Amino acid sequence: MERQHLMILGLIGSLMAIVGVFLSWASVSAYGYSASSSGWDIATAETGAETYPYVALAGGIIGLIGSLGVFGMMEMPIKNLLPLGGIVAIVGAGWGLADLMGTEGVDIGLGVYVCLIGGVLALLSSLSLKGKTPV
Repeated sequence: MERQHLMILGLIGSLMAIVGVFLSWASVSAYGYSASSSGWDIATAETGAETYPYVALAGGIIGLIGSLGVFGMMEMPIKNLLPLGGIVAIVGAGWGLADLMGTEGVDIGLGVYVCLIGGVLALLSSLSLKGKTPV
């Protein structure tokens, strides 16, 4: 792949990790009623709030800053944040997925998977960019 394509994939992956936090992470159905919660709802709940959506969101933001560095919009050392952001987003989404899978009666929402795929895209694109000559 060309460098420009890899740079765009890193940016898209970081944005996916950010957007995924605001999509549905969990849904519950009982007696004909259903309710769903986004990652943000899970993180900001008054009782039983979890921190893993914050970790995924932080990974997306770190990756976004790193992808801006790859595009040359920021200083050179900032571009090294792209793989770090991908790893942090994967950890946050993976942690959330593991926690939600262990909860009986909860269906996993699309947002967890969007965060996870976004983190993987950011990480893989940044690793593929290593050794490529700048544009």
